[in-house]
Amino acid sequence: MKVIEPKEIIETISNLKTGEVYKNDEEWKAKGVPEAHIRRDVKVVMPSLDLFGKTK
Repeated sequence: MKVIEPKEIIETISNLKTGEVYKNDEEWKAKGVPEAHIRRDVKVVMPSLDLFGKTK
């Protein structure tokens, strides 16, 4: 069985209370934001699939 690898994985880290968006984990940890106020959104972009097989 062929395994399809994701084309791209995009992770967005934001603060639930203020809506501030952080670049990485170190940024919000350095600001002293509690982990309970952190929201992580993950978007996985997959390559397109060939839905129609080749015919003779």
